[in-house]
Amino acid sequence: MKSFVVCVAIFSFVVAVTSLTIITPIVRVINENCNDDPVPNSLNCSSVGTYDCGHCTCNVGFAGQRCECTASVQASSEVSCRKEFAQRLCSERGVCSCGVCECFQRTNPEEVISGQYCECDNYSCGRHNGLLCNGHGRCECGRCLCQQDATGAHCEIPRGPS
Repeated sequence: MKSFVVCVAIFSFVVAVTSLTIITPIVRVINENCNDDPVPNSLNCSSVGTYDCGHCTCNVGFAGQRCECTASVQASSEVSCRKEFAQRLCSERGVCSCGVCECFQRTNPEEVISGQYCECDNYSCGRHNGLLCNGHGRCECGRCLCQQDATGAHCEIPRGPS
């Protein structure tokens, strides 16, 4: 098994929009064993950034996972990535790209984060007998939607025949 060291670098840029100042953190995972040569103005980075070890470093004035929007559009559009003004960007479960939340993917492909603000998922519902929704329903945005044979907050109450 090949092992490697992963470091995380956090950068930020500040953009002033009218009287509001927005500080946007940029988190980049750096694989120290990556031997790829950086590719300036790569198509992977909308031709306005350097592609290096699977990540884009955008040229000045551009932002987004793939440098797909201008920094001024990114800063002003972040407001649309919050359900309410004081809430966290994309519920801290995604990234805001040009005013749209792109939800993170989980390591388990069965677990999905969703919603306009990445506020929902299909894995954080209550468990009964160790099973999500007692095995008698599906988890949708924090609530168990029970099958016809069960009811209750965690689908823990069997229903009799109707």
